[in-house]
Amino acid sequence: VIFLIPFLTRENLTWLYIVVAVSSAIGQFFESAHASVLPELASEHELSAANSIMAISQVGSTTVGFAAAGVLASAASLDLAFFANSATFLISALMVLMIRIPPSPTVDDTSLAAIGTNLKAGLLTVRDAPMLRSLFVLVLPVFLIFGLQNSLYLPFALKTLGGTEFEFGLQQ
Repeated sequence: VIFLIPFLTRENLTWLYIVVAVSSAIGQFFESAHASVLPELASEHELSAANSIMAISQVGSTTVGFAAAGVLASAASLDLAFFANSATFLISALMVLMIRIPPSPTVDDTSLAAIGTNLKAGLLTVRDAPMLRSLFVLVLPVFLIFGLQNSLYLPFALKTLGGTEFEFGLQQ
C-alpha cells in the first residue's frame, strides 16, 4: 500500500490520506495478530524476554526508520523513501511467511453468521465490563488523533516550520 503513495499522490493529494488510513487499518490487524502469535512461538519462560525484544526492536526501527527516511528524502527523493519503506514491508512479509506456528484447535463454524455472533459477544463483553468500556471509549479517539497527526505533521513541519524532510525524520 505504501508503494502506491508516489504514484497516487501525483494525481491528487487526497490519495495520501486514503492510503495512510488503509495502511493504519491494516496495521491494526497486524498488531493484534502479532500480540496473539508471540505467546504461541515463545515458551512461558521466554515470553517476557520475547516481548521485551519486540518492544525494543519496534522503538529502534521506528527511530532509525524516521531518520533514514529523512536522509533519503533530503538526499535523493521523497519517492525513494516510500519505495525503501515498501521494500522493508516486503522483506518483513517474507520473514513472516517463514514463521511456522503450531496448529491451533480448529473452530467448527467459520461462517459469517458465526463471526457476527462472536463479534456481538465481544462487543457485549466490552459493554458489560466497565474497564474495557472505558478503555474502548478513550482509545478510539486517541488512535484517530494519532492518525490525523501523522498525516498532517509532515506538511506542517515542511511548510509552516520551514523544515526539511531530514529534520522531520529527526523530530519523529
